[in-house]
Amino acid sequence: MHLRVLDPVYREWPLPWHYFFDINGNDYTYTTNPECTDPVEILITNHMVYTDSLVTLSDAERRYRYGMALYMDVQHTRENILVDQLRDSKWAPPRHYKVTSGYDPCIENNPYFIFNDHYFNLTKAYYLGYHWRPDALSTRFYYTTPADYVVPQWHGEQRQSRIFLAPCYNLGTSRPYRHRLAVHLRDHHLKHGHLGASDLDPALALYAQSQLPQANALQDLLYPDRAYQHRGNAPPHHAYYTDTFVSFYTECVEWGSTVAISEKTFRPLIMGHFILPFSCPGIIDRLKRFYGFRFPDFIDYGYDEEANNDRRFGLYLAEIDRLMSLQNWHNLWNDNRDIIFHNQKIFESRPYDRVDFTRYLA
Repeated sequence: MHLRVLDPVYREWPLPWHYFFDINGNDYTYTTNPECTDPVEILITNHMVYTDSLVTLSDAERRYRYGMALYMDVQHTRENILVDQLRDSKWAPPRHYKVTSGYDPCIENNPYFIFNDHYFNLTKAYYLGYHWRPDALSTRFYYTTPADYVVPQWHGEQRQSRIFLAPCYNLGTSRPYRHRLAVHLRDHHLKHGHLGASDLDPALALYAQSQLPQANALQDLLYPDRAYQHRGNAPPHHAYYTDTFVSFYTECVEWGSTVAISEKTFRPLIMGHFILPFSCPGIIDRLKRFYGFRFPDFIDYGYDEEANNDRRFGLYLAEIDRLMSLQNWHNLWNDNRDIIFHNQKIFESRPYDRVDFTRYLA
């Protein structure tokens, strides 16, 4: 089915959604012409739900002929966003749908919320070399350079000199647990890992892969100027991954019922790391059941079952402290390499998560 997509009040940000429909595998044409009079299958409404927008939803109902209206809500999320959106009166069925990258039991039986595994799709596409249409290339979400998305090849080397990598950027009041994690690692475990927390201290910066693409080892990164240009989705340098065993981080959602799994989780998995994420309760269970990722027995993920946010985070920090006391990380890594390789292969074997728009346009 050929999809005609209309984004009638496209402004420079957010980017147009060419890349979404490209990775979704659709045959499509995309126009941003607000004077379009031809019927279209899909009307993008992202720019129509705010009081200062150029076209309101009621205007769109009168002005455009469309099969379904889509609010694309896959790029960013926050705590309990889907619970809140159920109460949102700015969009309404029957022809208005919301595409979301978050999962929440509250929308499981609601046909007007469409789940799309946006960040799994992007991780798979960016690291495994998706063949994009030329007009989709410039709209890829937070894409930097091809050098940033290369999976290290492990050949049995024992190269790790530290235990953890922790990219803790964008600290602020909206991410209280991320801030507390960065402080804890800085104050107690800094010598055992690579901490990216330049919001706390400019010296706590990591190089991006695209800054020094020719560097192959950690010693090649030890330059006086360590300014990490944390732009877009630029990953930390590969040398930090090959020098460590496990990634510590908080997800974009730290509490509530909406589980949102982003590149913060998928990136270390495809890069060959064990992970210890902090998020809302149940993220580990979803990674196991929904994706089939495996986790080593020597890491205690019991904190993930604690509903109280502060107690869950306390258990999380306690597990970090316990892991930092272990002396046999090379043995643990070798004994569990099958888990590392299994998790990496999921990105090859698991298909892109795609929305079948014919279900909604029939």
